Amino acid sequence: MDRDEGYNSDDGCDYSDTGYRQRAGANRLRSQSSPQPLKETLPSKRQLSTKLLLTREVQDFKQKLQSLSLIQLINYYEYIFLMERKQTHSNLDPKALRKILLGAVHRYGSSSVIRDQILWNARGYIYLSPCNLGNPIYLKAPDSNFGLNRIWSRRPLLDYFGSKHSLS
Repeated sequence: MDRDEGYNSDDGCDYSDTGYRQRAGANRLRSQSSPQPLKETLPSKRQLSTKLLLTREVQDFKQKLQSLSLIQLINYYEYIFLMERKQTHSNLDPKALRKILLGAVHRYGSSSVIRDQILWNARGYIYLSPCNLGNPIYLKAPDSNFGLNRIWSRRPLLDYFGSKHSLS
């Protein structure tokens, strides 16, 4: 049978039935225009965080951090961590906010002076552990108003301005 008569020698099928040919064409068009699987169309976490960092809200957030003290920054970091744990809905991704906050905390000291590390320990407290100070600063989980004055330490310690304080 000749190719013009409907026989396709590539796949061995007889396409002489014009109805079949139209249906096959429609199916082919439908499959080409169907949406991609959801998994493939979603952007990666890296793409999302890059996009997030460019938004105006994040720029405003960074601006706001410039006016906060170190203690306020740490408390705010804790607040965002709790937001994430409670799955509070926000326009800003808590993980991205925490990265920005860590960057803001680092402006209080260079690697040769402080090199802060904010950690979440097993007892549910965040503590700041500067490499040049022996004692960590323990932060109480904020109250319902997320107050910024919930900070203490087990022992007096040297603060960032060189004077001793007992925050217990």
